[in-house]
Amino acid sequence: GNPDLGACQQLSISRGSAEEVAASMEAAGLTMLRDDVSWSTYDTPEKKAENLPALKERINVLKEHGINFLALLWNNAQKTMSDGGNVPSTAEELDAWEEYCKMMASELKGYTDYFEIWNEYNINMFNTSNQPPEVYVELLKRAYRAIKAENPNAVIIGGCPSEVDLVFLENIFKLGALQYMDVVSVHPYDWTGQFREGRYVETMKAA
Repeated sequence: GNPDLGACQQLSISRGSAEEVAASMEAAGLTMLRDDVSWSTYDTPEKKAENLPALKERINVLKEHGINFLALLWNNAQKTMSDGGNVPSTAEELDAWEEYCKMMASELKGYTDYFEIWNEYNINMFNTSNQPPEVYVELLKRAYRAIKAENPNAVIIGGCPSEVDLVFLENIFKLGALQYMDVVSVHPYDWTGQFREGRYVETMKAA
């Protein structure tokens, strides 16, 4: 397979079976699958007991086909914070977020070394209370600290904006975000409905 190619496929919400998706990816030469490992799915002992075995089984199926697993750690708005949004911002919420990241790193040690921290924080759809870049850097720092303590070999992926949002990236870099990630991610969508190669190339060069 090609180590530079992967796919985002939400097996976590039953969009395909692990076996079918893994076999298709292997046939296409893909080697990484990104999927949600949402905070709200693992935030009680009962949920952990129900959902962690299923997650590990999906990862094992992927590994049998030569597919690595990229765990997207975030809150998909199913767990409401004190301000009514989905982003942890108070000291208590950030402590709980850090414990979640620590728990997932511990549980997934030996299953994956790859962790992406939040999804498209720069847009209201996934930062529903419009928390500022400072809060993203703090939750990234907390995640980095917690995950690396459990798995020093972990690869932490940060930034992850919708489109190549240079303003957002520059803001978090100025706040020290690069200290708390091993890889910078961008999601370079083209919302016209038609992929425009020139626009993609130019925005990626700018990044």
